[in-house]
Amino acid sequence: MRLVLVILLIAAAIWVFILGFRNQKRISYFGIFVILIPAGVLGYFEYTWQVAQQNIAAVVQSITKDPETSFECQRMSFGFFDAEAGEKAVTSNEKKVELKYTSCAALLAWYSSEEKNKPSEEQIGAIHLFTKETMRVAGQADEALQECLAVKNDAAVVQKLGGSEAVGQYISLYYQQNVADQTPERRVYC
Repeated sequence: MRLVLVILLIAAAIWVFILGFRNQKRISYFGIFVILIPAGVLGYFEYTWQVAQQNIAAVVQSITKDPETSFECQRMSFGFFDAEAGEKAVTSNEKKVELKYTSCAALLAWYSSEEKNKPSEEQIGAIHLFTKETMRVAGQADEALQECLAVKNDAAVVQKLGGSEAVGQYISLYYQQNVADQTPERRVYC
């Protein structure tokens, strides 16, 4: 949606320029400038979003050893119409790790941050969810085993995402002790 909006804004600026030039009227450079500023801002954010998704997709491919796997974030606009709003991941595709907007925003915020040493609890949950979904894409169909493998691989995934070994171990331990559902029927024994 952002990309379409950027293209429409640039097309509008070109149209204003051509219309002014064709009618031999004074071209409103201020009007063109006002149209191009939002296009530039939206374009920058879209570019950084796409680059981060591509870099994280490379991590998924390195873990699964499958070049056809990918990573995608759900856009905020799709979240408004999502019937499964309580879920944190979309599991419709066997070759794609697809996270809902809130989880993905937390993962991308941590990934893009210069200060990776202090992740929030939401970011820790998003990193673990990313690891769990990567285990699913890697071929593990059993959800309990996905959880078990994710707990074991959280530290390694954090390192692949650019965090240090100490941060990876901290995130893995913090998730196990504070975030994971520890009710007896949901407890994961690895």
